[in-house]
Amino acid sequence: MKFKCITSLALLTLCLLPTFKSSLGQQSESGTVPEKLDAVFRAYHKSGQFNGTALVAVKGKVLFRRGYGLANESWGVKNEIDTRFLIASVSKVFTATAILQLVESKQVDLDAKIATYLSNLRKDVANAVTVKQLLQHTSGVKREVFEESSDRDSPHSTRQLWEGINSTGLVATPGKRHGYTNTAYTLLALIVESVTGQRFQDVIHKRIFVPAKMTHSGFNDLARIVPKLASGYNICIDSPIRPEITDPSNFLGAGGVYTTVDDLFRFDRALTNEVILSAKTQRLATLPGPKNWGLGWQLLPSGKHDDGTPAFGMFHNGDGGGFAAHFSRFPSEGFVLVMLCNQSELARTKIFQQVANVLNDGKPRPAEPTAFPKLFPLILRRDFTGATEKLRRFRTEKNVGQIPAAMHFLLQGNMLLRLNRVKDARCVFDFINHAFPKSTWGHLALGNLAEEEGDAATAEKRYQTVLKMDPKNPWALNYLARLANKSKKSNSKNNVK
Repeated sequence: MKFKCITSLALLTLCLLPTFKSSLGQQSESGTVPEKLDAVFRAYHKSGQFNGTALVAVKGKVLFRRGYGLANESWGVKNEIDTRFLIASVSKVFTATAILQLVESKQVDLDAKIATYLSNLRKDVANAVTVKQLLQHTSGVKREVFEESSDRDSPHSTRQLWEGINSTGLVATPGKRHGYTNTAYTLLALIVESVTGQRFQDVIHKRIFVPAKMTHSGFNDLARIVPKLASGYNICIDSPIRPEITDPSNFLGAGGVYTTVDDLFRFDRALTNEVILSAKTQRLATLPGPKNWGLGWQLLPSGKHDDGTPAFGMFHNGDGGGFAAHFSRFPSEGFVLVMLCNQSELARTKIFQQVANVLNDGKPRPAEPTAFPKLFPLILRRDFTGATEKLRRFRTEKNVGQIPAAMHFLLQGNMLLRLNRVKDARCVFDFINHAFPKSTWGHLALGNLAEEEGDAATAEKRYQTVLKMDPKNPWALNYLARLANKSKKSNSKNNVK
């Protein structure tokens, strides 16, 4: 069994957005603003760091929108303005909005324990966690409902979701620290169903998509054919491959939405015009918690409101199934940036910075290349010292794009396994241990690989190493329990013989 991890959001620190110049749309030496924005996205598309559709709006009006690259590699179909994309964890903003609507109607209390709304939830969790803690990722619940990757490949009923949720108690004390989790948003979706008596998807459709006029948005269920839905691709080193498919039912409330750039702009307009939430409730959602998380969004300081209180911009990212997404909005400036991508590579931070630069009369700069193609020749010939030194230099250089972390190398190694490049994958996992000695990902992946090859002793040694580094690591505990269960079954069979 290959070790996989759904990375819903690699959280990033975006630059602050300055006040926009008055010259938007006017001609300059380097072209109009839309022409310069096109140059930015074309450069990142050419460098392999953006393949999809983008939209930029200022002061409530769309300034730029365009598609780049292919929606389907096999058929050569291009990405267009109305191409639909899966947005993975950006779906969480709709879950949070639905909860805030229920708060507004006094059907849900943010400070109430979730036992108030969820009678099926194990009591040690239900009586300890509040609704607000779920929204801000401080609940202490486990990251994934189904921690085994194989369990996420097939659909699950609501009863099976509950079994998955209740299989594990809290992994951290509620309210003590931030810990990004998909399970929290599945619990929020179940609260929506409990309070309204309706399916979660129906609530989102009726209370958000319809009033916001988001006519090209919906929920992906794998069975239904969705017109103009792009195909997702993971980028393995520098080439697209098909992703492993996980069933959307396993991410209720945490993912599963498809949409377009125009529909996300309509959502922004519906919020701005108080069609789906009042300004007062929206202000409540931007009170920053740990790691600058509000209620459903990560926040960025953006000046002050008219009454002198701090104002915030907000953003959310999404990654999964060969798709990557970014949605940011700064209500005080009327600024919206949407990037929907049907490849796993998306240079969010760098593109955001370039867009902000252009909107402030700057010139487009060359796209900064990704580091992976420069590192992998060294890694695959096991020159880990040379690769680590090059990675260190990249961190100090200004002309290199996203600097990969241990998680990025883990995902690359898993993709190499899917291509049956086991030797190369092992090199990548060994490199993680060399370059990121405090990370547990390399040991977990090598343990999974040993387990797959039938070497239970080596697998156990790897998992025990992880527990020495992190005694409560849920992956290692789960895998050790799995090994023990396999050993028990094997001994039972031998006794029968």
